[in-house]
Amino acid sequence: MASQLSVDPNTLGAFVPLSELDAHARASLARSATVHIARKGDVLLSLGDDDPWTLFLIAGELELKAADGVTSRLVAGTASARTAISRLKPRKYEVRASSDVRYLRLADAALQHILTRREAEMPVELETGEMDGSSNSLYMAIFEDLNDDTLLLPSLPEVALRIRKAIDDDDSDLRAIARIVETSPSITAKLIKAANSPLYRGVNPITECTIAISRLGLKTTRHLVISLSVNELFRSQSKLLQRAMRDLWKHSIEVGALSFVLARLLPGYEPEEALLAGLLHDIGVVPVLSYAEDFPEVVNDPVGLHRVVTMLRGQVGAMILRKWSFAEEFVEVALEAEDWYRESTRTPDYTDLIQLAQIHSYVGSPRQSGVPDIERLTAYQRLAVGTLTPRRSLQVLDEARELVADARSLLAG
Repeated sequence: MASQLSVDPNTLGAFVPLSELDAHARASLARSATVHIARKGDVLLSLGDDDPWTLFLIAGELELKAADGVTSRLVAGTASARTAISRLKPRKYEVRASSDVRYLRLADAALQHILTRREAEMPVELETGEMDGSSNSLYMAIFEDLNDDTLLLPSLPEVALRIRKAIDDDDSDLRAIARIVETSPSITAKLIKAANSPLYRGVNPITECTIAISRLGLKTTRHLVISLSVNELFRSQSKLLQRAMRDLWKHSIEVGALSFVLARLLPGYEPEEALLAGLLHDIGVVPVLSYAEDFPEVVNDPVGLHRVVTMLRGQVGAMILRKWSFAEEFVEVALEAEDWYRESTRTPDYTDLIQLAQIHSYVGSPRQSGVPDIERLTAYQRLAVGTLTPRRSLQVLDEARELVADARSLLAG
């Protein structure tokens, strides 16, 4: 392999998140970057590596091979190639050149230094415009608490914590679990409603919590109780923010319900996990809105507030879900649910599903113009198997509209 010691700063602007840097920052980063040439068959990254580099594909084609042997292609110039190659560490893929390639290599430490300095030197320039002083103050208050590990994060509701612990305890029986559920009359009623609903093909009506849990099964009960309890987190003391919280919960319900139904239509997913992932994909917005209560000038500036939310939702959401001891696949949903061109892989995951649900939730709304067409999603490319096409995916959801309505009703009721 040969290395080119100097890098044109304009080359960096073709990639995310480097495109968000100003010219000075790109020039600084370019001084520590190198361009490498690999020949067909060369291995750029090995499965399981924890190396200190970030790579971007400039020219050529790569093969990414996962641990299960499934492979995918990454072609320079495509939407998928705008982000880093196999950016998760330890590396999830062996990356091999399927043609002669050129790629950019950056030291993680140098990249992180530039990105951190950029955040600390707020206000920054976004596509929607510059932050003003008030939204910058909110951003810095959250950012500083985040860095100091003092960010105020919501706790998982008590009934959800107790149910999760009880179900994970092999000594707990149905009656003991039912007693915990029954400490919350509203969740008890919703769980019985779920067991009687078409979602779970309830034929003979039931009225007892224990029987409802038996019909649903412990794993389903566990996910449903968490799903049914988190709505209490979407609250605000500020009348101005109450509407924002209601809109956020309404969107979360819509994405959760669509995710639930899509998970029934596509192989490899558990509907209740999809429901919960959809409900929690924007959980990081909740603390941002809570912090905003102390910044009334931001509350009265929806555009400025949206900018702060956009910048922090993923990182804050990931912190919350890790605090709640959720699996890493849920954390990835929070981090990447709006990263429409995320790294390509032939193994669909829950982030792909939640992205597809979000796109469907925007159909016919003003937000549809702000997201890519479904065919351009790397998530869609991974999920598009068999007869799933953009038209067909809309058709199957239309055919399942009663199930979607039942899921919405269960969560909102």
